[in-house]
Amino acid sequence: MNFIVKNVGDACGLQVEGSGGILNNLIVGGGNVLTGNGSVYIKNNTVYNCTGGAIFLHRPEAIANVFNNILVPQQSGNAIMIYTAGGSVRNDHNCIWGADGNPLATPFITYKAGGIAPVLGDNSIEQDPDFVNAAGGDFRPRNPLLLRGGEPDVAGNPTQMGAKMKRYEFAQRGRMANIGRLGIIR
Repeated sequence: MNFIVKNVGDACGLQVEGSGGILNNLIVGGGNVLTGNGSVYIKNNTVYNCTGGAIFLHRPEAIANVFNNILVPQQSGNAIMIYTAGGSVRNDHNCIWGADGNPLATPFITYKAGGIAPVLGDNSIEQDPDFVNAAGGDFRPRNPLLLRGGEPDVAGNPTQMGAKMKRYEFAQRGRMANIGRLGIIR
């Protein structure tokens, strides 16, 4: 998992040129997820308080497959922006909400003539994720619809939307790595 916080201005949080995946990330403040000219899978991410759009397609060849994400841009932004006449989005099992605590006025938008704005997937929701403490950096959702509303796993069991996080996850990982290393040295 990557934790990207407070990018400067409109810089993107993560960018993929060509085909690839943007998986299990927490992006807070500043930029967004930017796709290039290929098929990109954007899954299990939490994007909070970003400027512009949470996901931004900027090439006509871009194909974004957007699943199990929590997209909470600034109220003046959009969940998914398409800045090209081409490009397409498949999306489902996402939560879309405004960082100011209200539904987004325009969740999806396209800026070029001939572009088609995506629609909310059948299993997606427009509800407050009810983060434990967004101001304090704890982005674990408490909304039961998010905790069980993600894309089903291979066994058909419901999963959680957004990045899977535990409190103090990064501090615990560091501690575990040090303990493991000490065990190997002895």
